[in-house]
Amino acid sequence: MKTIRFLTRHLSTSTPTSKLRDHYSFQPPPYLSSDPQKTKSSPNPNKKQKPRYRPPSSLDQIKPKHSDLPFDFRFSYTESSPSVRPIGLREPKYSPFGPGRLDREWTGVCAPAVDPKVKSVEGTEDPELEAKRKLLRGRIQGAPLTEAERKYLVEKCQRNRTKRQINLGRDGLTHNMLNDIHNHWKFAEAVRIKCLGVPTVDMKNVCTQLEDKTFGKVIQRQGGTLILYRGRNYNCKNRPEIPLMLWKPQEPVYPRLIKTTIDGLSIEETKEMRKRGLAVHALTKLAKNGYYSSLVPMVRDAFLVSELVRIDCTGLEKSDYKKIGCKLRDLVPCILVTFEKKQIVVWRGKDSKPPEDGDGEFFDDPSCDMERSETYREPCPDRILDDIGGAFGMGVVGGAAFHFIKGTYNSPGDARLIGGTQAVRMNAPRVGGSFAVWGGLFSTFDCTMVYLRQKDNPWNSIIAGAAMVGLLSMRQGLGAASRSAAFCGVLLALIEGGGIMLNKFLSQPQMPIMMEEPAPNVAGILTQGSSSSSSPSGSWFGGLFGGGRKQQSTASSGSKTEVLESFGAAAVPSFEYK
Repeated sequence: MKTIRFLTRHLSTSTPTSKLRDHYSFQPPPYLSSDPQKTKSSPNPNKKQKPRYRPPSSLDQIKPKHSDLPFDFRFSYTESSPSVRPIGLREPKYSPFGPGRLDREWTGVCAPAVDPKVKSVEGTEDPELEAKRKLLRGRIQGAPLTEAERKYLVEKCQRNRTKRQINLGRDGLTHNMLNDIHNHWKFAEAVRIKCLGVPTVDMKNVCTQLEDKTFGKVIQRQGGTLILYRGRNYNCKNRPEIPLMLWKPQEPVYPRLIKTTIDGLSIEETKEMRKRGLAVHALTKLAKNGYYSSLVPMVRDAFLVSELVRIDCTGLEKSDYKKIGCKLRDLVPCILVTFEKKQIVVWRGKDSKPPEDGDGEFFDDPSCDMERSETYREPCPDRILDDIGGAFGMGVVGGAAFHFIKGTYNSPGDARLIGGTQAVRMNAPRVGGSFAVWGGLFSTFDCTMVYLRQKDNPWNSIIAGAAMVGLLSMRQGLGAASRSAAFCGVLLALIEGGGIMLNKFLSQPQMPIMMEEPAPNVAGILTQGSSSSSSPSGSWFGGLFGGGRKQQSTASSGSKTEVLESFGAAAVPSFEYK
């Protein structure tokens, strides 16, 4: 019977009814139906069909991009100079923008903006381009920022307010970094730029190139951190077209920095100078990816007492300390002696003179809009919490020291340490809490005055201090609170006024002391120092009555001078400004 049922079930032509259809009203999906063509939806004839995906090919004809930026495209604008002409190329003139993707010809160094058919390696620049850049930058910047607007933008770019930052490293201001700056300007009016490494030797050049290539304005510089403002009339929709470099081009071949013989010296003298340069004490040791803005003034000051200066560059890349040496040669100025053993040895030269302009290394011009925020305070919403924390810490530390001494003094002799510790545990948090209340109220009233007066000056602190003391003294009555507030306001006004007068007095330029006699030689200086140290009475009473210098014995000084001159001491040059 089982065999008959099995054959009947599988050999039967009639389709049995399914229990799913009967009990659950199951409907099969369209792709399982017997006639799939009926369930298939007919396409809309009026709808445009999407083209099939086709992978990109090198045989496709790409329309070259056009950019109206009035400057030559280079890989790095701060680490390359148009005035220095290379002597050769390390690779063929393959454009780093891609073949046929830019309507400018790549010369191996740059893509000039003037003549796209130029074949020269030098890449000369049209003098009219600088005028075009100034005109375009003035049109974008518009009216200059006020002091309140500048401070507001600087506060918005601080680390506690935003994480947007562009890092400028060893390659300096690269071409693709211009596109990153404009991308940041889509969301904020100013962008923070952090500079480290080789470009920080000449921060003035970094600021100049940033303003020249982005048409922005550096509104603050604090160390290696710059705040770059986009301008009043900047429009994100009309931002310039900046084609991107697809790879880093090879650097061309430049003339050697270190020559076989230094100009004006023979081969033997050059070898001897290199040995002496490696033997002198190192002026400083440079850290990798550090901030080197103070290196140029340090070398200039060192040249006043020594003709050779050595800088330790252990840990730096070879290309990095060679670029630093090249910048020192142009900024100090000086003569490069050697790069052996990862050291930079420079010579001041025979007829060396300090630069007459005196500008350069710090780039702190009070006429421009950038400044160094020496006493920076947090913006007002965050200033309250910052002052509360600082006041609490000050109260805890000061109260702990005071009550530890008091508890130790009042405790018995056997338990002085335990008594001092218990006094600190009981009283230090209370004192810290009281200080925190004072600091919080002071900052709250200070921020309120800043909001009401729209100014941040000493009057806000004076009014805030008086209001704080008056509020805390309110339990004693209105009269006592008014007297306490008035006394505190007068006291704070005297303190603020004294501080302003002291700052004005210290900021006045000091008149230089005019020397009647020219600078003597080294032997004379050492002789006068030895004679003055041996006879202190002559230096005091002789200076008072005017006859001390005439009473010096020439015989003793002459003998000491002969001994010093036997060592061959060179004369110290006199650096007189014309």
